[in-house]
Amino acid sequence: MFFSDISNYLIDIQENRDANCNFMLIGDLNSRCGTLEDYVIDDADAYIPTLPSDYVPDIGLPRVTQDIIINSNGRRLIDFCKETSTRIANGRVCGDLGNCTYVGSGGSSLVDLVITNECMLKYFSSFIVEEPNILSDHCVVEFSILSNSHPDNVNDNGPVTTNGEHLNSCYKWNKDNAETYSSNLASPDIQLKLQDLCDSLSNSPSAADIDESVLG
Repeated sequence: MFFSDISNYLIDIQENRDANCNFMLIGDLNSRCGTLEDYVIDDADAYIPTLPSDYVPDIGLPRVTQDIIINSNGRRLIDFCKETSTRIANGRVCGDLGNCTYVGSGGSSLVDLVITNECMLKYFSSFIVEEPNILSDHCVVEFSILSNSHPDNVNDNGPVTTNGEHLNSCYKWNKDNAETYSSNLASPDIQLKLQDLCDSLSNSPSAADIDESVLG
């Protein structure tokens, strides 16, 4: 149901808003795809002469993975990729070996995935699956993509948003501070604030209320 809803959402955007936009689906999809191909093998209009003139056949792109297990959700994801012409970036870009992203007592698996349009794969400039850490049984997946900045969105004081507001500095994780982070997170003051936030979110009936609870 999840992948069907996402597929319908993508189709709606392409048909009613912007047919040339690209997508990225990122997160723990609980999908173990093994070595299944996420594209149509031997796809070519020569085999099906009735295809439309603007049909773009799938290109066979090699992908490696350290997780050879396939589950039902993995098969659904593969079908989704074929239907939407999207591809799994893990194990396919920047020398990534398809490293497992979940490490637990029951074993390891590759379930934290980056899915994007085939044409976007060439824009990845880095792709790293970090080592397991004490904060989660999932590994951090860090990647970057190349972008041509529009000159109207850059000035002498740095990047700005489309509303003309300056972008704030971003926070970058430093694994050397993991113990300090865990200690601070467990402190009574932070725990109280987190509980207040959870209570506030529980009583927030709309997206606007949730935004106000988080930002306020």
